[in-house]
Amino acid sequence: MPIAVASTLVFFGALAFLVTRAPGWDRFKAYFFDWGLYRESLPEIADAFLINVRIFLIAEAIILVTALGLA
Repeated sequence: MPIAVASTLVFFGALAFLVTRAPGWDRFKAYFFDWGLYRESLPEIADAFLINVRIFLIAEAIILVTALGLA
């Protein structure tokens, strides 16, 4: 097991090293890891997530009733 843990750490360490040294990393980081934009858009994303949960709960109730009717 220690060999598996060590090889996993080496693999992901090498992967992180290569990804952060790749050409275009700075541009990628600016687009996808912009904390200001994250903080600005978080309330909108949270509201959309809650709508998604509500739709799921309503659909689940309809599916359960339909399944009981078919059974």
